[in-house]
Amino acid sequence: MNTPMNTSPKLTSSAMAVVALLISFSGWSQSDPVTPWHLSAYEVDGIPGIALPQALALLNDRHPQTTVKVAILDGGIDYDHDALASSIYTNALEIPGNGIDDDGNGYADDVHGWNFVVDSLGENIHMARYEAVYIKHLHDSLTRSKLPMPQWLEDIDMELVEDEFRNIKEYGDDCWFWTSIYLEYAMPFTDVTGDYPDNFEEIWFHRKSIELDRGQRKFLKILMEDGITLDDLTYYLEQNWNMDEYWMNPHFNPRAADEPETGYGNPLADEKYDDHGTHVAGIIGADRLPGSESYGIAAGLVELIPIRMVVSGDELDKDVANAIRYAVDAGADIINMSFGKYVSTHPDSVRAAFQYAAEHDVLLVHAAGNEATNIDNWPFYPNPGRLRNVDSIFVNVGASSSSYDATLLAEFSNYGKRQVDLFAPGIDILSTGLEGAYIRNSGTSMAAPVVAGVAALLMAHYPEFSAAEIKGILMASVQKPDFKVLPPDVPLDEFIMALPMKRFCKSGGIVNARQAVLEAESILAEREADLAAKEAVLINEPFE
Repeated sequence: MNTPMNTSPKLTSSAMAVVALLISFSGWSQSDPVTPWHLSAYEVDGIPGIALPQALALLNDRHPQTTVKVAILDGGIDYDHDALASSIYTNALEIPGNGIDDDGNGYADDVHGWNFVVDSLGENIHMARYEAVYIKHLHDSLTRSKLPMPQWLEDIDMELVEDEFRNIKEYGDDCWFWTSIYLEYAMPFTDVTGDYPDNFEEIWFHRKSIELDRGQRKFLKILMEDGITLDDLTYYLEQNWNMDEYWMNPHFNPRAADEPETGYGNPLADEKYDDHGTHVAGIIGADRLPGSESYGIAAGLVELIPIRMVVSGDELDKDVANAIRYAVDAGADIINMSFGKYVSTHPDSVRAAFQYAAEHDVLLVHAAGNEATNIDNWPFYPNPGRLRNVDSIFVNVGASSSSYDATLLAEFSNYGKRQVDLFAPGIDILSTGLEGAYIRNSGTSMAAPVVAGVAALLMAHYPEFSAAEIKGILMASVQKPDFKVLPPDVPLDEFIMALPMKRFCKSGGIVNARQAVLEAESILAEREADLAAKEAVLINEPFE
């Protein structure tokens, strides 16, 4: 669900050996002052980042063995960005622009990835309705008319659908409330002055000429004192429009009625409508350019495969499943998925695609969601379900903050000691944006590529490890806080019991690149020692 409802804080009420450890500490130096916080090391900078400079120092004598392919399942990537252009995947088997499927994979002209979200004319679309809205409307319509329901609808838990529908409607009501405030104050200003107000102060200055009554003036002062801005209201004005026209409109569906199950779409995954996918890609593989303040965790080590299947609204399970299979067939080693939703119409098709990825030794990295919800108690899709082989290569990521204290968990992050594997930096993350820009975004959508970046760093230097082993290394090497943390979305002035971090995720910690490298080296050392011992036994055995 790639909307502000799920990509920003919730808006509604709603060993390593001791010697090795000491050596690595002694070799540290102060990090480059322009290092973005999520790459920093707590022991050096006092900030709970992933210790990337220290990890790279440990890898200095170990040269990368391979280039890692990372598929970015998202809203598209601006692959003209100077920091991304050299890392964009190219399908050498495809001849650009000839309209022919040269490599026979079912997708013509897919030179730089693929776009699965198109309308009936084959053009890119950017909006989609929420699944819960469509399902509820269809279910209610079929019930009223006493018509038979398709099996997939029979299988859906309508209580969960109803709950999610209420959450969406509550957000929609909030949008309309703030929209009405905008209309109440900005429209009279425009009618009188002939111009749009830039801020509340302008409206206050003209309060008499636009004939605000006493109650309106009092409320306007409250808004100003609370720090609410006119930009906030214009944001909700846009959100309200999107709610009415797209997200909560069960009839909105620009997709072709006869769209095939596979092979649909176009090769236009170079998306410049939204910066989400570009930001995600930069966290993983952006080049370190002169004068830039940000670079990817696995810079120079990856090929980024742009696969567009996310729009503003709920992604379709068909698109998710096809995107995963496309990524696997394109040779992806890692698939980053910064999307999710609470209602799924065909989860089995997605899990079958996950199975396909597991069979091809592909690591799946997924954002856990941004509703400050315990997803042990509330399903969040996509997920592995009961598939153990998928669970072994599926990493679900929550978001952490830059504060190494009780507020370590991002206030918006979903969590769950069974369903979330680990946390990673996800607040105010600096990365690439559209048109060559560098921007900051927050969300588990940013935390997931941090983990994918660390995984790519490991795969490039340690190709002998399987996807499941890479997940094991990431889990075993997390930085575990020695203090208790507060659950997300808890006001600091509200009394609540802080809990050990293991109550919020399986690993009980935050991904750490330096510790992951040490863990990988330790495992290799153990394997070499075991192999040497076995060889010694063979050498010393009497010849018969």
